[in-house]
Amino acid sequence: MPAISFRDAAQDRGAQRLAVSVGVHLALAGMVLIVSAYEVAREAGLGSGYVYASAAWGIAVAVVIIFNLRHHLPRTRFGPANRVTLLRGVLVALIGGAIGLVDASSFDGWVLFAAAVSILLLDGADGWVARRTGSSSPFGARFDWELDALFLVILSLLVYDMGKVGAWVLAIGGLRYLFVMAWLLWPHLSAEMPESNRRKAVCVVQGLALIICLLPVVGHVPGSVIAGGALVALCYSFIVDIAWLNRNARVGWHAER
Repeated sequence: MPAISFRDAAQDRGAQRLAVSVGVHLALAGMVLIVSAYEVAREAGLGSGYVYASAAWGIAVAVVIIFNLRHHLPRTRFGPANRVTLLRGVLVALIGGAIGLVDASSFDGWVLFAAAVSILLLDGADGWVARRTGSSSPFGARFDWELDALFLVILSLLVYDMGKVGAWVLAIGGLRYLFVMAWLLWPHLSAEMPESNRRKAVCVVQGLALIICLLPVVGHVPGSVIAGGALVALCYSFIVDIAWLNRNARVGWHAER
């Protein structure tokens, strides 16, 4: 019994150290986000609404971190790779704040394009840092994946807000969350799936397609074609994954019998 109590106490201390480390990183990231949002708003004349909107998206990033933090134990430090992902989260929040404030024919489209490309490049940097520093963790993978999903939501909203594509483009950002909601009706859909290069490639395609649509030189017709092709690829990827989950669920049911 004392050994169990000691182990539990050690885990509690580890969780406390991790909470402190994460709290410090979130506080610093929050300050960088607010200062950056204020400077962008001042330079672009966007007003305080941009700062509040960016802060709201920043809170969404923080929620993703806190909700998945249990997967980081027994590690007690946030880690260098997660710092890179957090920096990407700050940039995601900054472009999210521009929703509803962008004129498709202005220079803002080019600024958003450059910012979105930077986020996409950083998406590969955090994995490289994780491998070089030995700081890979289930939390880091989840944080990266959830931030990718949030990034697609923001890109979809921006492309729609700029009038490049119809409201159907929001499905690119929303399909993943509809899939998660489907877990409530069909719990077997929440089962772990093996890593898939096809899934990773389709995710990159979604980001690239939406980023291209942000360009001021891309009009409604080419934007619709590009985004439409990306949505078809995304639907195909989900169909393949759902078929795999259903097939493995049936195998499990037969095994139990």
